[in-house]
Amino acid sequence: MITALSALVAKDLRLFVRDRRAMILSFVVPFALAALMGGVTGGSGKPEDILIAVTDGDQSDVSKEILAKMGADKTFKMDVVSAEEARLRVGKGQTDVAVLFPAGFGHGASQAFFGGGTRPTLTLLYDPSHSATRAMVEGVLTEHVMEVVSSRLMDSGAGADVVNESLQKLQNDAQMDPARRTALSGLLNSVLTWQKVQGDAAAKPAEGTAKSGGGGGFKVPYETTSEPITAGGAPYNGYSHSFGGMGVQFVLFTGIEMAVAILTERQRGLWRRFRAAPLAKSTLLLSRVLSGAIIATTVFAVLMAGGAAFFHVEVHGSLPGLAVVLAAFGIMCSAFGLMIAAIGKTPQAARGLAVFAVLIMVMLGGAWIPAFLFPPLLQQITLVMPTRWVVDAIDAMTWRGLGFMDIVPAVGVLLGFAVVFGAIGALRFRWDADA
Repeated sequence: MITALSALVAKDLRLFVRDRRAMILSFVVPFALAALMGGVTGGSGKPEDILIAVTDGDQSDVSKEILAKMGADKTFKMDVVSAEEARLRVGKGQTDVAVLFPAGFGHGASQAFFGGGTRPTLTLLYDPSHSATRAMVEGVLTEHVMEVVSSRLMDSGAGADVVNESLQKLQNDAQMDPARRTALSGLLNSVLTWQKVQGDAAAKPAEGTAKSGGGGGFKVPYETTSEPITAGGAPYNGYSHSFGGMGVQFVLFTGIEMAVAILTERQRGLWRRFRAAPLAKSTLLLSRVLSGAIIATTVFAVLMAGGAAFFHVEVHGSLPGLAVVLAAFGIMCSAFGLMIAAIGKTPQAARGLAVFAVLIMVMLGGAWIPAFLFPPLLQQITLVMPTRWVVDAIDAMTWRGLGFMDIVPAVGVLLGFAVVFGAIGALRFRWDADA
């Protein structure tokens, strides 16, 4: 029994080693996917190049200095735009977060630094799928605001005017506890003394006293209000992205099954019989592509309908636009299946290579992990993947609420890939398994 068992095990191992392509894929595929997943998730995880738009409605020295520090911060990739443009960019997913500085922000924040006056309000507009990014932007923004406001208050010049104004308001505040008023007055007078020392030092640089800021305060001198923005005004639904992403993956698998079916039919000699019929090669191949496209589109449409029925996946954009996207992707998947059938020699070999290719496309296309979580360079590279275009287009038609014209570029890209895949499949297609 032991001899028979060892012989059977040895036989299976020899078959595994003999099929070198399958053996190599068994090792290469998990290694490649693990390496790509590590790259997709960002490696070090250091946030860089967060897309933000800033509107400076204040135009004060304080706000301008804050904007300068934000622009120099490697965390951000910043554009200064109007409030209308900022809202439009966030709604279309072109910008992660927008920061709106109101008029009077610089003066109001300076007054509120020591607890006096009403704190001005910053408005943060954000893509609802980027809520973690919004929190990160708010934290870094607080750092820059506190640095600028405290530095200016501790400097002579404009800072002295603000402190004197705060002292005047403090003396007129009859509701404040006397002990608290006395302590705060002492602090503000100390700040005035410090500003005078700083001014004297600046006037006498030869004495070696360097001008420097300092500061502190009782609280953050402003408030924030956050507003999620989508073009259709609907709240973000994570199921919209997950159903779109999984639909992309499994519809691509239908293309693989189409390829395997063609190769199996060719092994059985069915395509040789088709060739004997009075039908053009183009007619036979086109019929298979069209039937595959109809099946793929129907599968995707039913999946999205199920998401709508059970998980409130709604089309807040253009329903015809979504239908066109699904149809274009179905055509592309069917053409992809034809290309795999033309390149592959056997059903087993074709399935192994095609599954690997699909997993790469799905991962880099943002179907598993949203593309905005990718490192900035990888976000640009993945635009060569057709899956990235269809995932973004489905997001645009569902929770983003964009219009029909916003998916026209994606449809063009998908049909372009379909033409390329179909041309390769038609040119390399073989009627006989031994050809």
